[in-house]
Amino acid sequence: MKSYKRILKHSLIILGIATGLVLWLYKYGGGSFWRGFGESVDEVNVSGEGESGEEFGLHKIKTFYELICGGEGENTFAGDFGGDKVKTTVGGMDIEKIKKEYDEFKDLNDDLIGIVDVNGLGFNYPVMRSETPNYYLNHDLFKNYSVFGCPYMGEGYSIINKNIVIYGHCINKDKMFGKLLSLKNKRVMDKVKRICFYGESGLIEYEVVALLSINVDDTDYRYWEIKDFNDEREFDEYADGIIENGIYVNEEKLKCGNYLMLSTCDNELGGGYRIVLVGRMIENGIY
Repeated sequence: MKSYKRILKHSLIILGIATGLVLWLYKYGGGSFWRGFGESVDEVNVSGEGESGEEFGLHKIKTFYELICGGEGENTFAGDFGGDKVKTTVGGMDIEKIKKEYDEFKDLNDDLIGIVDVNGLGFNYPVMRSETPNYYLNHDLFKNYSVFGCPYMGEGYSIINKNIVIYGHCINKDKMFGKLLSLKNKRVMDKVKRICFYGESGLIEYEVVALLSINVDDTDYRYWEIKDFNDEREFDEYADGIIENGIYVNEEKLKCGNYLMLSTCDNELGGGYRIVLVGRMIENGIY
């Protein structure tokens, strides 16, 4: 009997120590111990290492988890590495600071082509481009495999095209490009005036002209294949597609020029539905 009580006592002590250790890891490890086991789409495991094994120094830069699934409030990718918000200069972006950040991330991954910002939406993300089709559909900024991917410019597009398409995943309807779904609410849409894109050519400012809802499985308007308008007729066909598929369209501002489209899945409608935010480059809109 004494032997049984001694074994039970020791078992309870071991159980208590193990429970305390688990609670300590969860509290002081920021929950990182559990990442990869949770069901929430907000949980991402970031190793901080690329395919070459080189450490990127997560003490210096924000983790991809923070960039894509940051906490409440505005996503401040365009800011100091410490997370401080920057002062607005053009369309919500500080040109000098965004240039510095662009250069830093360009050194980490040469596939970086720019940073896109939708002023007034807390929307600010790196944009990649790869010679491998849809590579960043399931790879992150550091070229690690990730179901969340990373925003990327469509295959065959470049900044010199008359129409540029950038894709991003819709996460939880309010993270990454999922934030575009909130624009279905006209009060939110009315607050969004500018899209800015910073790349090698500098900062380009676009005026928001439309929000589209398109079923890519049942449409003749293949916006993802349109790169340039060779004449007025081709632009009219492009504009007609925007009007026909528009939730909100400012037809007065829909005129020949350079356009940027931000495209994501519409998880509210499912299937092949896409939400597309359309901006037209404003006159003298390169800084």
